[in-house]
Amino acid sequence: MRVRLCACAGYAFRAGFFMNFSYYGVSPDAVCNAAREKWFVFLRAENAPQRSRAD
Repeated sequence: MRVRLCACAGYAFRAGFFMNFSYYGVSPDAVCNAAREKWFVFLRAENAPQRSRAD
């Protein structure tokens, strides 16, 4: 259930990014790639063990 919610949030986030940046004339592909990288970094941080940053 949580994974599905995260996926929905990711798609909504990407769609919002796409609309905002295409409005400002930025390349949608570049924005999509940047958003995807940030999303995967966020997912990795979410799924990583909590103590990994501490040591």
